[in-house]
Amino acid sequence: MKLRLVVCLILGGFITSSRAVELQPETNNAWEQFIAKLDAKVEQEALQPDSLLALDRSAVLRAKVRAGKIVVFPATGSGMISVPSGLIHDWIGYLFIPDVTAHQVLEKVRAFDRYTEFYKPSVLAAKTLKSGDVCSFSMLLRQKVMFVDAALDGQYDCAYFALPPSRWYSITTGTRLQEIRNYGRPDQQVFPPDKGDGFIWRIQDVAKYEEADGGVYIELEAVALSRTIPVALRWMVDGVVKRISRAALVTTLQQTLEANRKQE
Repeated sequence: MKLRLVVCLILGGFITSSRAVELQPETNNAWEQFIAKLDAKVEQEALQPDSLLALDRSAVLRAKVRAGKIVVFPATGSGMISVPSGLIHDWIGYLFIPDVTAHQVLEKVRAFDRYTEFYKPSVLAAKTLKSGDVCSFSMLLRQKVMFVDAALDGQYDCAYFALPPSRWYSITTGTRLQEIRNYGRPDQQVFPPDKGDGFIWRIQDVAKYEEADGGVYIELEAVALSRTIPVALRWMVDGVVKRISRAALVTTLQQTLEANRKQE
């Protein structure tokens, strides 16, 4: 249920140009520093499983989610963090799926070959490359927003961790991401990794699961790195990107709910 949402975070937020841009070392360094802090935070939270999810620390938030509300908000600041020549997008969402077990939910979210069914129309192709608690998969995503029609071909590594008796978490990282400009058109252009329009340079998702109250709570933090927004456009674009970011995460969580409601 993870990565497909992040390609939506930036699309429609920029005016593309014919000239490709390249990920700069200082931008990548800022991303790695941010992810190192996030990983350390998750590792620290895992040492206290009873408070792994934010829901465990907020009765108000838990009550909203338990009542069926999908809650999404920025995980850091306004959801967009400026770094040298780039932006880090950090959003988090919460969902409760009733009448299922964690085993059933984890089985669905690791059924990568079925992502075209669960997360259509954005996911055009998906394939399991390695299964198990340490796994990998490939995925082709397409998103058309406003005047932008782009696709992202990628490969991802993921790892799942059990925290008995009732909690789990996973980390999914994009290991190869290639933008496709003008997807499906005669002038389609596939860029090598770290080059392109800069919609998506890097991706990481952290998902947490808790089986309780007759169902499963999910917390999903989606983090992505993109090119920066030019200062001259920022007044116009910031709000658009934030709305797309929130809407994309809500849609993904809603699709995850629907996939787990299906009887098979």
